[in-house]
Amino acid sequence: MIAAEHDKAASKANLYDQPDPDLFNYIKSRSLLEYAHWLLAEIDYFDEYAEFSEKILQFDALRSRMQYIEQTLESAVEENKKNSEYFKYLFDILYEPIYSMFARIKKGLNEAPVVNSNLCEQLSGNELDETYKQIEAFEKFQKFLPNDCYEYFLLSIGIKNSRSFCLDWSKVWPFGEESSILIKDSIYDNIQAIDICEQAISMINHDKYLAKEHSICLAHNTSSISFQDLQRIHKLLIVTWRQECANSITLLKAFLDKDHWNESALTKRCTAVELLLNENIDSEKAFKELEISQGMMLYVGLNICKMWLELSGLPFEDYNMQQQSKNFKTYLIAQVWKIT
Repeated sequence: MIAAEHDKAASKANLYDQPDPDLFNYIKSRSLLEYAHWLLAEIDYFDEYAEFSEKILQFDALRSRMQYIEQTLESAVEENKKNSEYFKYLFDILYEPIYSMFARIKKGLNEAPVVNSNLCEQLSGNELDETYKQIEAFEKFQKFLPNDCYEYFLLSIGIKNSRSFCLDWSKVWPFGEESSILIKDSIYDNIQAIDICEQAISMINHDKYLAKEHSICLAHNTSSISFQDLQRIHKLLIVTWRQECANSITLLKAFLDKDHWNESALTKRCTAVELLLNENIDSEKAFKELEISQGMMLYVGLNICKMWLELSGLPFEDYNMQQQSKNFKTYLIAQVWKIT
């Protein structure tokens, strides 16, 4: 019976062909699910980059935030009960990897891995498993999207970038032919992602599907959020993704054996990053640049979630980032002016 329902859902591939009331119910459940996801990602970011003393100070706040995230996931599941069978299937695709992420972070907080190195290693392994599950979920979900919509492009970017770090790192050390091939493949993934970013920024100006979601929400709720507001902040998310991919290339190049570097072949793949590929920085600076771009992305992503929750008429707690790089807000302001 379940398999038959899945087949039925798969037979109606384009989610925007579904009735407007069904689509609105789905937007509500998705908005809650995505807010929980971005809040979880922000906790991961805090754990990665915050000072040890700051982690101790914020431990109770993190537990409180996790309680809110758990409640938000429960609310999303409740909203999903109102969805059609078609949208319940799509919701479940997205829910599984997000709940796995929640379970891993909750386990880390409950068992205090900061004093348990074995648990730290176990959690890192779980995080890699999550990445594979998320890539699989994104690829499955893409089948239900038209290939000329913003979200299809966004998922493609995320898949490319995530896959670039799913390396068998045991094969990377010591440097040699095999490690060079692995890292080059990862660089190619990010070059392709940058190409997609360039296309996505242009197509948002005429994305009828984003416009449809906005109009459906306004038909049910009053909001001061205009379609232009949505366009601008979604463009900004793509800008932060482009920077993330560019910084990923810089980091990967920092670990690549120069004797096996074929720069000309890489530059032919994407002229958009030609100058970047000529820049040599050490791994420490490359990691710092990634911290900035990841912080930018989280800042924008959280604000997008809040906009959709408001448009959906759903109450939410206005959580902000706990850990902010000193540089990323300054960078964001410049990018807002560029795309306004």
